[in-house]
Amino acid sequence: MILSHKHKYIFIKSFKTASTSLEIALSKFCGKEDIITPIKNEDEIIRKNKGYNGPQNYNDKLVFHEHMPASEIKLKINLDVWNKYFKFTVVRNPFNQIVSAFYWHNKSKENERKFLFFKKRKKSFCGNKNGFIGITSSSN
Repeated sequence: MILSHKHKYIFIKSFKTASTSLEIALSKFCGKEDIITPIKNEDEIIRKNKGYNGPQNYNDKLVFHEHMPASEIKLKINLDVWNKYFKFTVVRNPFNQIVSAFYWHNKSKENERKFLFFKKRKKSFCGNKNGFIGITSSSN
């Protein structure tokens, strides 16, 4: 999430929409008073290697975080700022967003330790000639 007083905008970060890439790009143009929330360490390394502004002012008085909903941001900032600043986010085809989240979720479980009694299973998509798509579990 970025709140730029310098350019008078609020970037509201959504899930699985390439919003981290946009946040990294936008951070290049942020001023010293702007709020930039931290992102994952591997993405912070990319931002740092490009020489862009890193996380700043997100913990000053009011705590801001990466995927804050607009309603929460509105409660934490001056109403005049909320009303006057341009607000935007990234949207994506909902089906593509779910597919991306599905693959991200399964990838994040690959290195996770599994309990003896509760084995997590990867899921996979299946379809038929009518276009029906379902999710099935596979045991590993």
